[in-house]
Amino acid sequence: MEAPCDVFFSYASDDRHIALDLERRLAQAGVTCFAAGEDVRSGEMWTPGVRDALVSSQRALVLVTARSACSPWIAAAVGAAWALQKAVVVARMVVSHEDLPDLMRRYQSLRVETDDERALLVSEVASSGRSSPVSDPSAEERPGYVLPGLGLLRQDAVGEPRAGAAAADHSRDALQATLDRLGIDARVGPATCGPRVTLYDVTPAPGVKAERIRRHSADIGMALRAESLRVVAPTPGRNSVGIEIATRRTCRVSVQSLMASSAWTTATARVPLLVGRDVSGEVVILDLAKAPHLLIAGATGSGRSACINLMMLSLLYRFPPDELRLILVDPKVMELQAYQALPHLVMPVIRKVEEVPPALRWVIREMESRYRRLAKVGARNLESFNSRPKPREVVLDDDGEPIPARLPYLVVVVGELADLMMTAKREVETALVRLAQLSRAVGIHTILATQRPSVNVITGIIKANYPTRIAFAVASQVDSRTILDGEGAETLLGQGDMLFLPPGAAGLQRIQGGMVEDDEIGRVVAHIAKQAVPAFGPRVRGGVDAEVCASEGGVGRDEADEGLVQQAREIILRDRRATTSYLQRTLRIGYHRAASLIGILEQQGLVGPQVGSAPREILADAPPGAPKADASR
Repeated sequence: MEAPCDVFFSYASDDRHIALDLERRLAQAGVTCFAAGEDVRSGEMWTPGVRDALVSSQRALVLVTARSACSPWIAAAVGAAWALQKAVVVARMVVSHEDLPDLMRRYQSLRVETDDERALLVSEVASSGRSSPVSDPSAEERPGYVLPGLGLLRQDAVGEPRAGAAAADHSRDALQATLDRLGIDARVGPATCGPRVTLYDVTPAPGVKAERIRRHSADIGMALRAESLRVVAPTPGRNSVGIEIATRRTCRVSVQSLMASSAWTTATARVPLLVGRDVSGEVVILDLAKAPHLLIAGATGSGRSACINLMMLSLLYRFPPDELRLILVDPKVMELQAYQALPHLVMPVIRKVEEVPPALRWVIREMESRYRRLAKVGARNLESFNSRPKPREVVLDDDGEPIPARLPYLVVVVGELADLMMTAKREVETALVRLAQLSRAVGIHTILATQRPSVNVITGIIKANYPTRIAFAVASQVDSRTILDGEGAETLLGQGDMLFLPPGAAGLQRIQGGMVEDDEIGRVVAHIAKQAVPAFGPRVRGGVDAEVCASEGGVGRDEADEGLVQQAREIILRDRRATTSYLQRTLRIGYHRAASLIGILEQQGLVGPQVGSAPREILADAPPGAPKADASR
C-alpha cells in the first residue's frame, strides 16, 4: 500500500452485506479503511497486500456477528492482529448510524494489553451480539460460541527446518565416502532436513540391489555416528533409496506453529487432525472422515499422549459442541481427565473399565439409529444428510421423535486399549470391529491408543479394520510388525518421532509430532468451558449406569440376574466345572460378569475358594435325574 490506513477491517463472507455497509459508514466518517474480508490467513501465507495493510494500519477492526462467531477466519484475523501488537477492536453487529460514533470513540481509546483481556473481549462481544436490520432476515442465528484462538497457545518461535544445512552437507560427504568404502556403487543426492531427521536420497547404479544398502545399515550408522538410522528401500514412487539419519540439532514443533500454518487454515478436510511435520518440514493433516478410524501405538515416553492431545486440540479448534460430540475413555486416569469440563462430551470421561462395554453398545445403538434416520430422508451419508434442504413438514423417526436438521460428528477416543482387552476382550473387540465396519457413513469415528503393542491387544481382526495407523518408538521389531506389519518403529527416536501410515498410501511417512503443554490444554478447555457446560443425556448416562450395575455388584439383585445365577448353578452342577472362562463361554457373557457369578456362588456355598492354580472345589452334588456331563468337554 502507498499510504498507511487507519483501519484494517476484517469480516467473514457470511456477513459481507453487513461489512460493506459498515465500510461505507467508516468512509463517511473520514476513516481510511482496508477491507480484507475472508482473505485473512494467520501464519505463513497471506493474500498479496493483506499483510502489508495490517502491518501499516494503526488499529484492526474485526466484525463478529452471531452468524460468523464460529468462523475460523475471524479467529485468524484477531490472532494475526494481536500477534502484530495492534489494538484490536471486535465490532458487534453495527445496527444503525447512531451506533457509529460510539463505536469509533471506543475504537480510538481501546488498548488491550494482555491475552486474558483479548480473550475476554472476544468472548463478551460475540456472546452479546444483537440482530441487525440490514442482515438477511431468513438467516438462522447461531449461538454466540467462539472457537479458541491462537492466543491461548504458546507463541513459540519455530526454527527453520533447514537450519542444519552445513551439517547435512558434511554428513552427505561422509555417507558417500562410507558407501564407496563398502564397495556400493551409488550416488548420494541432496539432503532434506526436517525437525529431527535428515533424509538423504541415494541412487544406486544399474545392477546394484537396494537390499545391499539395507544390509549395511549398521555399518553406515557407525561410520556417521548416527543416533538412529533407518533405510527406506526403495523410496515409494522413485528409483532411489532413502536413508534417514537423526540430526544433532532438533527443532521443536509447537501447536501454535502448526495451527498458524496455511496448510491448517486452508484445510478442506471434513474432520481434520493435526499430526505434525514431515522430513521436509511440511504440516501433515489427517482427515478422520476418510481414515475413518485411527490406531496409535508406542511405548511410554514415545510421544503417544502428546499425539492424542494434539488431535484433541485439532477437534476443539474446528468444531463447536453442536457439530462434534466426544466420548473419552481414560482407564489410566491421567491422559484425558483434562477435558472433563468440555461441553462436547456425550457422557463424563469414562475411567472404569466396566463402563466401557455399555458405552460402546450405546454408540452402536446410536449408529443404527442414525442409519434409520438417513433412510427416512433418503440420505446416503452424514454429509448429504446435513446439507439437505430444510423440509417443509416435520419428519418423525421410528421412535416418533422429530428428525433433526443436522447431526454432529461423534468421535470415540480410547486412551489405553490394553486395559480394556485384558478385562473384557470379547465385548470390546466385537463392538470396536462393528463400529469400524459400519460407522463411517454416519459420521462416527474411533481413535484407539495403546502402549502395549502386542498381539493380545492389537489383534488381527482389529488390525484388519484399522488400516490407518501411527507407530511411535517401540522396544523390538516384533512390536513394530504388530503395529505396521513391518519393521522401522524400533529405530525411532522417541519424543514425538513417528511412522504414519495414511489411508490408501503405499508407504510410511516419517513425522515429528507436535509438543502440547499442559497449560495450553488448560487454557483451551477453560475458554470453552466458560461458554457452555456439559449436557449429558439422561438416557445415555442412565442406560450405561444400568448396564454397569447389572454387570458388577448388582448381579443377583433382580429377577433377570437371579435367573442368570440359577443358570450358572445348573451348569456347574451338571458339567462339574467351576471356572470363570467356562461360564463365560457357556453363557456367552463378559469375563467380568462371569467372575461375579463365581463370586456369588462361592458366597452361597456352591463352590469353594480359589486355591492357587487348582480348580475350585464343587461343594454340592448334582440333583437326582440331572443329565450327566459330556465327557468330550
